[in-house]
Amino acid sequence: MLAPNTCHHFLQHVPLSYPPASPTMSILSGAIHPRQNMVARNESRVNQFVLSGLSTNHALELVLFGFFAVIYMLILQENTLIIFTIAYDQCLPTPMYFFLSNLSFIDVCHSSVVMPKMLADLLVERKTISFGECIAQMFFLHLFTCTEILLLTAMAYDR
Repeated sequence: MLAPNTCHHFLQHVPLSYPPASPTMSILSGAIHPRQNMVARNESRVNQFVLSGLSTNHALELVLFGFFAVIYMLILQENTLIIFTIAYDQCLPTPMYFFLSNLSFIDVCHSSVVMPKMLADLLVERKTISFGECIAQMFFLHLFTCTEILLLTAMAYDR
């Protein structure tokens, strides 16, 4: 049998209705006490996230910054070149090239959502992202990914 000071004994005295019947009274340990402005609030709000990063070695992060910066510049240059070539060449008005130029535009947008923040975080000691920035980044990442999938589906149907 349980001792009288255990949780089992306490739970027998807890009322079944919550919140208490009177807004100025609460039940603590089976006794009625005045409620001293004890309003239950959720104060656990997340303002920013700390990112772990790719490495803790700053020299390696500088090398990775250079590598990813070159990759990002190549993505921007090549896709922009594809867009301008299709837009200014009179021999390419077919639907396949229309979809290809839109796919290049979506690829530029898709890579521009993540890469600038990643490159900036490779240069700083403390890597954080605010809650709003994180939500915005997730929204645009999902938006451009879904758009790319729909565009590839349209291209497959066109073929």
